[in-house]
Amino acid sequence: PLIGFSYDGPMIYGRYLDVTAPGFSTGLDACGGHEHDDYDYHYHPQIFQATTTSMHKGTAAGKNSPYVTYPAFTPGPSDCWRGDISTDNVFWTKKDDKDLMAICSGTTEYY
Repeated sequence: PLIGFSYDGPMIYGRYLDVTAPGFSTGLDACGGHEHDDYDYHYHPQIFQATTTSMHKGTAAGKNSPYVTYPAFTPGPSDCWRGDISTDNVFWTKKDDKDLMAICSGTTEYY
């Protein structure tokens, strides 16, 4: 299902929960998206491992380590944008966290 729209334009669809879903076997790129069948380029949430220290509320450190690893997810683009943001004159000034919105792989070429 469609769950949102990214700042750079492409839609964000939900996670794949069934191997028969369209695009299930098409891998995601470095930005967390792909295109397949009749779908234009779009993003999907991704699950990854995150780590925190035991000093954070609600965490219990392991016996031999002060760190806790847990599953986390990003609801859309991950590490970069793939959409053409060159048409948005205020893209970089209207967002708060510019580090999370870096162009995919530092490129100046748009897809």
